[in-house]
Amino acid sequence: MDFKVLLAGGIIASTLVISGCSSGEIAENKQQDKSDVAVNRDLMNIEIKVPASFYEGEDIDAIIADAKEKKKYIKVEKNSDGSVTYIMSREQHDTLIKEMKESTASNVKEIEDDSEIPSVLKISNNSNFSEFIITVDKKEFENSFDSFAVFSLGIAGMFYQVFDGTAEEDLKVTVKMKDSKNGKIFSEIIYPDALDDIGEEN
Repeated sequence: MDFKVLLAGGIIASTLVISGCSSGEIAENKQQDKSDVAVNRDLMNIEIKVPASFYEGEDIDAIIADAKEKKKYIKVEKNSDGSVTYIMSREQHDTLIKEMKESTASNVKEIEDDSEIPSVLKISNNSNFSEFIITVDKKEFENSFDSFAVFSLGIAGMFYQVFDGTAEEDLKVTVKMKDSKNGKIFSEIIYPDALDDIGEEN
């Protein structure tokens, strides 16, 4: 399976969240000046610069046109390096992060309740989605394709962190698999390293 195809799906989902929201928030990051995801604040507005790599394979012009049509931001523009800058009010930004958090939490619940992913019994996570602990029926999990659900959580966690102000080089999501029978962690996947590994296999 081409991991870039799945990654594009995550990008599209994230972009739809941004385009459809009326607002957002980003926590101050001490390493902003080193990040491609630049978060600048003034007294009234917040500016987010998302690198071109996050839109790989997507029609950036169409995404920007859609955002402008919805008039949910003060300004949206494509930069010469292919990155996209969003300028929004603090109120808009607060709502953006709130809705992204609710959306990710909803996705977690859907995976838990999905009858087509029977090996996954419970999922817990921390507040910024940098860690997920997935309790599973180990035997059933290892003999199924339920691991694709794990992949989606890693992608979701990274996107949340990006728009919450985490520097690109500091992005890290750890997904731990716990055996429901003995409570032990038997596997650990770290993103974005896992994406590089999948890319090398393909």
